[in-house]
Amino acid sequence: MKKKIILWIGALLLLMVGAGCEKKTDITQQQIGNVVEVFELAYGQSKEIMYGEKEKLIISLRDIKDNVTINCSLADFKNNEEYASVRVYSYLKIDNERELIEVASRPCGALKYKGNEDEVKDLTRLIEEIKTVPANVKYPSYFSYHFMSLFGEGTPIKQGFFRIYIGKVSLDKYTTPEANTRDYKFIFILTKQSLNN
Repeated sequence: MKKKIILWIGALLLLMVGAGCEKKTDITQQQIGNVVEVFELAYGQSKEIMYGEKEKLIISLRDIKDNVTINCSLADFKNNEEYASVRVYSYLKIDNERELIEVASRPCGALKYKGNEDEVKDLTRLIEEIKTVPANVKYPSYFSYHFMSLFGEGTPIKQGFFRIYIGKVSLDKYTTPEANTRDYKFIFILTKQSLNN
């Protein structure tokens, strides 16, 4: 009996130590907000997005940095920082702002293009499925966790009223090492923060 108790205590301690290793984020469902648009951009392309009465955003893809050079499912990462550094980055120009904003994928890269259907519709359908999962509806923190596990933390833009996420990327350096910047396509998710407090 004592052995069982010791084993249970040991297992609980391992779980508590393991749970404490992950970086915690404070992004809530309210900060993720409502999806305004799901759209595709390739290097050098721009997209005009209308929201509200007459407001619009112009988002253009100006640069790409791809650090996904390994198969993450086979990698043995030494620490969380090493794991978190394996990402695809896009650098976007928002309207006429001088500074480019960096948008990072989730660790180990974004979801991949399926190549056999409309990728934007596929991602929109996935987001709707996440929203309607009963646990995600009942517990908003479940929704936030599920959303961020697929799309990362996103990047706030326009004083935090919007967030932009990388939803999918067409390729990565691991699978296509000869690819250049012009070969990449991204599907982005633009959300607007809920104003209901």
